[in-house]
Amino acid sequence: MSRPLTYALLLCEPLGVDKQTLLTCTRKKSAFGLHSCIQVTEELYRSIKRGRCIEYEKKDDWHAHAYFFAPSKGPKKPEMCTIHVTGFMNDGGQVGLVDIQGITEEEAAEYETRVFANDDYDHMHDRSWYQSKLSRRILFNGETRGGDVGADVYGHQADGMKGVYDALVIDVSDCIFERRK
Repeated sequence: MSRPLTYALLLCEPLGVDKQTLLTCTRKKSAFGLHSCIQVTEELYRSIKRGRCIEYEKKDDWHAHAYFFAPSKGPKKPEMCTIHVTGFMNDGGQVGLVDIQGITEEEAAEYETRVFANDDYDHMHDRSWYQSKLSRRILFNGETRGGDVGADVYGHQADGMKGVYDALVIDVSDCIFERRK
């Protein structure tokens, strides 16, 4: 029996990632905590690629919000994502997921050229604009309200696949869970 497909996604600020990061990202956090690689199931990958994301907001705190990603047959609530996958600090008020599975040197160079030439933050939530103007590898781009507050990522581990997730929550300012210290 063959092992199910998994995909590598880079948790980052999509407008702040350079070629070297795209090519050398490992599962460990970078020295600055600005990006991490997350392994996801094929079903979750396809769901994120289709734009399936539910945004939650804390009623009494506008800054606290979360993005929940799960395929239709996956976990139904963000609270089911109890494994702390990684923390994330940012520099431009963004949080996103970039597909780095099988990225080539040429693709990484083109990504860097297009992204660093862009200074248009007006399309923060327009995934189709990001994919057509910058890179099809940008699967999700969101914001961290309140500026550079970072986020924590929680996951639901896929059955029998250690370190591979079938659902994710990007939690900004303790919307779903208390921030890890």
